[in-house]
Amino acid sequence: MDLSVEGTHYRRQWLSLEEIGWRAAAGALSDLAAAGAEAIGVLASVGVPRDAPAEDVVTLMEGVGAATASVGGVVLGGDLAAAPFWLVDVTVLGRVARPVTRGGRDRRQRVGLGTARLCPGRTRCHAARCGTAGRGA
Repeated sequence: MDLSVEGTHYRRQWLSLEEIGWRAAAGALSDLAAAGAEAIGVLASVGVPRDAPAEDVVTLMEGVGAATASVGGVVLGGDLAAAPFWLVDVTVLGRVARPVTRGGRDRRQRVGLGTARLCPGRTRCHAARCGTAGRGA
């Protein structure tokens, strides 16, 4: 999961809305890449200023979609809310046979990066749901 807030993580004067969407998704997707995982998709929640036209939301989401598609994923859904400034929160879902970890964990342990659940397929937690059940690691 990666949150990008206008005025904290970027300035609208410096980036287009499409670039903001791309960067928000790429930041979250990089957590999966760091673990050697394959992206399945993203969920993007967007806070939109009340005076922003609907086309601006579409433009921002085009950036999210393009970044996600560049690694073989899809936009699975998300949420939309009025906010005092732009913000984009991206959650990534992915899978990996053998996660690359920072702490040298036993490869049978679950590893969570952001909200991405990475599992080698031998855990009971959610292996059937993430599609790695029975594949072994």
